[in-house]
Amino acid sequence: MNKYLLTFLFVLLFSTISIGQESAICSYQIIPLKEHLKILSTDNKSQRDSKEMLIKALDLASSFKYTLEFNSTEALSSIDNTLDNENSRNSFLLPVAKALIGKGIYYQNISEHIQLRQLSSMGQEFIIRDSIKSNEWNISKEHRKIGKFNCYKATKNCNSCNRGMEEVWFTPEVPKSFGPLGYGGLPGLIIAVQKKTFILQLTEIKLMEGTFKIDKPSKGKMVSVDYYNSLTKQARKRASNMRDSTFKN
Repeated sequence: MNKYLLTFLFVLLFSTISIGQESAICSYQIIPLKEHLKILSTDNKSQRDSKEMLIKALDLASSFKYTLEFNSTEALSSIDNTLDNENSRNSFLLPVAKALIGKGIYYQNISEHIQLRQLSSMGQEFIIRDSIKSNEWNISKEHRKIGKFNCYKATKNCNSCNRGMEEVWFTPEVPKSFGPLGYGGLPGLIIAVQKKTFILQLTEIKLMEGTFKIDKPSKGKMVSVDYYNSLTKQARKRASNMRDSTFKN
């Protein structure tokens, strides 16, 4: 077993019991990272336009509040749509900004070892089912303080990511195996998710008395991750063929 994981499990064993038993509501904020979106002298017009659009979408996303709620066995997380202001609702960039961060509702159940993602895509409603895989994470000895929490870095391979690697920071001081955007399976709450163009970072955690009910997503067709990925691959191929056909004509 990873020696760092053993250390974390020891910390969990002696963590404050009240934290381990409480439910909580967590708020996260988007911190844009624009270094990869710098407009270069070698960029053509299409590349410049794409980067400018993504920068504006990230600026809009930085106004979002992302919420994670959890009890002893379940968690639910999503962008808080109740905070959409008039400007964001009227912006054509709103769906782009939400897609950049991670649209949809993410559900985790550690007792059943499942995670679900409910979202609208390709004109349909889907619930994408997957298993929670804790053994995919590589826990590093690298650590730093984020807010008031001592956090540790964890990574795992990601074939669909631009960076080829997923990176999160978690704390064993809150011994809950949950996180935003469906991330989890670590010996502590995920405090920050590091992406290529943004960081999603915890800004507030409110511990609740007792427990509260988490509603499992139920709107949409239940599909596996592999099946949904095959649908999106087919949709991209059709779009590419239509674009090529238009240019030829």
